[in-house]
Amino acid sequence: MDKGLVILSYVFFTTGVVTASYQGYNFTDKDIRLIGGYSALEGRVEIRIHGVWGTMCSYGFDMNDANVLCRMLHMDLRSLDYYIDGRYGVGRGPIFYLHCSGSEQSINNCPRSQYNSSGCTHSNDIGLMCVGCQNATLETSHGLLEHVNITNFGDVYSGSCIHGLSSQEFMFTCTPLGGWIELINQCTNTVVRNIRLTGDYYMEGFVEVSVGDTWLPLCGYTTINRNIYYIDVSKANIVCSMIGKRYKASSYLTLEKLLVKPGVTITSCIGNETSISFCKHLKGHACHYQAWIACQDNSKYNIKTIELENGPSPYEGRIAINVDNATGTVCFDGFDYEDAKVVCKMLGFSASWYYVDAYEVAEERYAMIKNLACSGNENHLNNCSYSVPSFFNKCHSKSTRILCVECGRLNVSNGYVQSYDYKTNTATVRCHTDIPRTVQYICNRTGSWTSTSSCRPIQIQGPYDSFGINSTLLGGTVELKINNVWGTICDTGLGRAERQVYVE
Repeated sequence: MDKGLVILSYVFFTTGVVTASYQGYNFTDKDIRLIGGYSALEGRVEIRIHGVWGTMCSYGFDMNDANVLCRMLHMDLRSLDYYIDGRYGVGRGPIFYLHCSGSEQSINNCPRSQYNSSGCTHSNDIGLMCVGCQNATLETSHGLLEHVNITNFGDVYSGSCIHGLSSQEFMFTCTPLGGWIELINQCTNTVVRNIRLTGDYYMEGFVEVSVGDTWLPLCGYTTINRNIYYIDVSKANIVCSMIGKRYKASSYLTLEKLLVKPGVTITSCIGNETSISFCKHLKGHACHYQAWIACQDNSKYNIKTIELENGPSPYEGRIAINVDNATGTVCFDGFDYEDAKVVCKMLGFSASWYYVDAYEVAEERYAMIKNLACSGNENHLNNCSYSVPSFFNKCHSKSTRILCVECGRLNVSNGYVQSYDYKTNTATVRCHTDIPRTVQYICNRTGSWTSTSSCRPIQIQGPYDSFGINSTLLGGTVELKINNVWGTICDTGLGRAERQVYVE
């Protein structure tokens, strides 16, 4: 679409006043030029100092510097926005550093001692868009302004609608009184429709919002036209209400830096909105930081169903609980046989064995429960107590796997259950030693386990040595020698009694 031709057909009148005005500019013999844009009002900044053309470094650059540069082009111009994303290409020549107060008429009036910079590269070159409108701020929820064209009917600022369809555009021009008027709006389907939280734990994470067919980050902190916008508690409550939850007041906002990534910025809310689409918001501006929010429902879940997944048989696998429309795992933290009994009971079996999922690859699975504490008499996990893991209360262990068989508990010494063959009702136990390496336990029709052999206990060879980095004569890392191999002892479950054995 030729924006210049389109604008020729748009001459609007408001109370008899032409709303689009023509601004005559003279850009000849200037020590500044904007390269790579649709017109001389936008592009990569190039300035001439002592006859040498160079670019402008983005380090420390702000709107005050941008206004001085636009004023160098024409006394009536000011900055609409500046860019550090390289949209206007990479420049050549020296790179200059600028720090102005904003009132200067030229960079020649800014401190010369801060011109030269050796820390920048041309990937940090500043881009700029200037405007002759008295109201240099144009905020629109359609998207981000991308280009400006100088026409006989005024300067026309345009952008693509922020919903994935680049062929649809919006256009604005400035009135003689300094206000903005919308010329074209082809944007449809730009409402914020949904949100999602991306993280390791249920109902918390970095916030993304869907605009049309595009997912964008929700800005937790950003600066637009010298205004600072951030997510506070009232805005976080609105975000959580969109998924039927409430803001977790015991947590706080954690922000992760993004590198000039466009997103959705909430500028203001009344506080009673049910969706951020009803708040004033901008789309397309770069997020300095993405919002991280923790939401909560009740202190306990309503666990609807439970299943064992990623196992070699229907009786063995990783515990997966279903809450609402999400599936999560149970951390091994604090898990014991009484907890396993309740899980297996929900599946119609008896508990035989439980262990940590050492090779866990739980894609799209939240860690939902930790420190599960069942008595063993419950019929459902909803009747057990537990804590909810979060970013601030993380699981120390991976998810839990269990084996549910009619024979009940399999008491294994000096080894662990490696697999279960439900066709032959045989559990294979991997011994801690290699003599024997494995032992088979069979689940009989009588409901008991039988085996013709057992794993031998570990034989610790000789006294242990107590030493380690930064060790002393009476303190250090405990190492044990088993089968002529030295190793350390995991501190999980290590209590005072075990430590006492070491030193006696």
